[in-house]
Amino acid sequence: MKIHITNLYGIGGTVGNAQQMVANIAKKELHYNELGIYRYAMQSDTPDMLRTRLDGIIASVSHGDIIIFQVPTWNGIRFD
Repeated sequence: MKIHITNLYGIGGTVGNAQQMVANIAKKELHYNELGIYRYAMQSDTPDMLRTRLDGIIASVSHGDIIIFQVPTWNGIRFD
């Protein structure tokens, strides 16, 4: 069993820095694996495109793993 934590990329300021700091502590101190989430304009994504993006993010997750999902991702409620 592995533990994963999401890490937000593509957004600066306090929001981006806070999530990256939490993820970095979890990776270095607790040996969690990172699931990178990038901020992008997803309004034009079809359901299939969104599913493909999410599949790529969780490709390293196996049955029984734990995911710590930092929200919001700032990609919109449909993504979260």
